[in-house]
Amino acid sequence: VTDLSSIYLDILKDRLYASGPDSPERRSAQTALWHILRLLLRDMAPVLSFTAEEIFGHLPADLRGPEPTVFALQAVSGEEFLLPDGQRDDWNVLLAVRGAVTRAIEPLRRDGVVGHSLDTRVTLHLADELRERLESLHTDLRAVCIVSQLELAPLADAPQNAYRDSEISGLAISVEKARGEKCERCWIYSTELGADPAHPSLCPRCATALRDLPLDENAKGRAAE
Repeated sequence: VTDLSSIYLDILKDRLYASGPDSPERRSAQTALWHILRLLLRDMAPVLSFTAEEIFGHLPADLRGPEPTVFALQAVSGEEFLLPDGQRDDWNVLLAVRGAVTRAIEPLRRDGVVGHSLDTRVTLHLADELRERLESLHTDLRAVCIVSQLELAPLADAPQNAYRDSEISGLAISVEKARGEKCERCWIYSTELGADPAHPSLCPRCATALRDLPLDENAKGRAAE
């Protein structure tokens, strides 16, 4: 509830729904979910036996492995999935910043300026040390915070009315309405909407994802018509 659903899956939805089917970011997400599911099933099986077995039975055969039943799943060492302590600390800092972004957006939601966090453009004004820690993770901060646009700026440039969180030093957050128009497929605002004439209401990423989709026989027939 606290880690998987409200954080990881919430962030992951965009790439699973909107990225190209064979894109590295979507396939890597699916791989991570496969590992997570097998770990959960193995731990659930002794307690929720019928539920775990039913879920296992619905896995595609190629993903199920050689085991005939969920009760035959072998123990998996979690060591390879663990982060070094220093990197884990940096991720915890990022999650704290994510929480601060959510709190900074809330007044705009309450006043009806925005309806969803994707309606916003966020600027993180950061002290040098905090910026280095976030950048060292090499992750998409915009996607983690679930906003349409995100920029980093020096803390000294933060305006007087920027949101400052008492729990995080070296951080100020400016929030405004996202620039551009809303992509009707992924709901992310873009200033490049309609760059592809074939998809005037889509952002470049979504237009590329649709352009790269293989056409089934029906689609080929409609295209020929």
